[in-house]
Amino acid sequence: MNDAPAGQPFNFAAFAAPLPGQFGNAGRDTIIGPSQFALSASLGRVFRVAERKNLNLRFDAQNAINHVTFGSFNTTVGSNNLGLYSAPSPMRSMTATLRFSF
Repeated sequence: MNDAPAGQPFNFAAFAAPLPGQFGNAGRDTIIGPSQFALSASLGRVFRVAERKNLNLRFDAQNAINHVTFGSFNTTVGSNNLGLYSAPSPMRSMTATLRFSF
């Protein structure tokens, strides 16, 4: 259940900084993180050169559509960044591999 006000990822008023020298009492997984989406892709082809010789071409892509996702929110009470996204995912990366088998 998410009772966050409009425009906020969680209810800021539900949390307060603990007294100096004390630990807080917020439970684990109290704040639900932002939604995640990732798409990786792979494409490969084997070309036969001779009877026992092959050429293998392969392309791999991580975050193929280059869609940014964030790992978490800043949850430090009293911070100017409270509620802002943090830990962005890496941008798209592609790898090409060419192998000759004999």
